[in-house]
Amino acid sequence: MLPLPDLFPPDAPEYIERSPKLPASHHKAMDAIGHCRTGASGSSLSAGGSGGPQHHIAHACGKRHWPPGQPHQAAPWWHRQLDQQLPGPYFLITCTVPEALRPLCRSRSRLAYQPLVSASSQALQRLAKEPRFLGTTLPGFTGILHTWGRPLP
Repeated sequence: MLPLPDLFPPDAPEYIERSPKLPASHHKAMDAIGHCRTGASGSSLSAGGSGGPQHHIAHACGKRHWPPGQPHQAAPWWHRQLDQQLPGPYFLITCTVPEALRPLCRSRSRLAYQPLVSASSQALQRLAKEPRFLGTTLPGFTGILHTWGRPLP
């Protein structure tokens, strides 16, 4: 996981200025993440262990866009998902938007993501029908749309 200072480069304000169609929700998420664990969301006084000094612990922002913003919710959610897992093999398939289309996706997300989700679903169904893969017309899959990036290996 990236440290907060590395998440938004020093030229982030210039990026925002160059991207006038960036949705307001993106501005809000960037602002919340940028202030997460800085004290902007409050802090708690922690008693030092074994008589050590007290110190302040900055609260997380609580935003769903940023996993460290909800540390108290991540582990219970993950365990609930594992408890619901059906027996059988699982596969992770990632469909990535080409770089040339990313500005469109940022500025017109509803218009851009619907065809991506539809095409991904159709491609998975088509692959599942092939005998060399699953050979079924009733595949089970869950689609999750992540609208943030991460470095690929």
